[in-house]
Amino acid sequence: MRIGGVKLNHLVREVPRINTGIIDELIEGGIPIGSIILIKGNPKSGKSLFINQILYNQLRQGVPIIGILADEPKEEFLQNTREFGWDFLRYGDKVRLVDIFSKRIRKKSVWEEDPIITNPYDILEFMSIIKDITLEFILKQDQPYIAGWVSSINSLFFGMEKSLVYEFFNNLKDLAKRAKQVWFVEMNSNTEVPDVEAAINAIADGIIELKLTEEDKTLERYLRVYGMRRTIHSSTWVPFEITKRGIVLKN
Repeated sequence: MRIGGVKLNHLVREVPRINTGIIDELIEGGIPIGSIILIKGNPKSGKSLFINQILYNQLRQGVPIIGILADEPKEEFLQNTREFGWDFLRYGDKVRLVDIFSKRIRKKSVWEEDPIITNPYDILEFMSIIKDITLEFILKQDQPYIAGWVSSINSLFFGMEKSLVYEFFNNLKDLAKRAKQVWFVEMNSNTEVPDVEAAINAIADGIIELKLTEEDKTLERYLRVYGMRRTIHSSTWVPFEITKRGIVLKN
């Protein structure tokens, strides 16, 4: 296919992407840099594991990451990821975590050098911290891009104005494009706030959906690329399993 005399598949190949180590064959080799990607699905479908695995793959390639932990304390995050052999602590200066959860329950963070949060319900403060960390990475480390994630949009809903949630993600999307970042945002689908889900769906550059089903008394997991800008892909559900190495697609 040609557009203005240029082959479309040539244009796709020229899009700078990050490899996920999981679904690259489904999305033209990776996720376009400058994107905010929504990872959604029902509880226990593997959303957090999917994101953690991609982010750890980035760390192993020398890419700095930023994380907002909204639904679990940092100790729990580190423990859960170590079960798959992913030691985030070994990449100390390339990992910056904003532990909102611990701040909300007034629990001391295990990393003294973490950004100080004065108000765990102030999304604008989160955005300011992310920008500061981004600038720090850009000034100190020569990297082609930065990766980040928000562990749970649902947890951000509580105690916050919806308009501020929208503003936060619009600002995050703008920052991702300007600073060559890729952000992953986790969300439980079929929430009690469908208008928020619809708004985040519209803001996201890509949507990857996971689901957990019971077939013949056996639990089965599937994922699909619901949509991704600047990418040719199928929206077919693909089965996967969770192994000791993380998520692996089934043939």
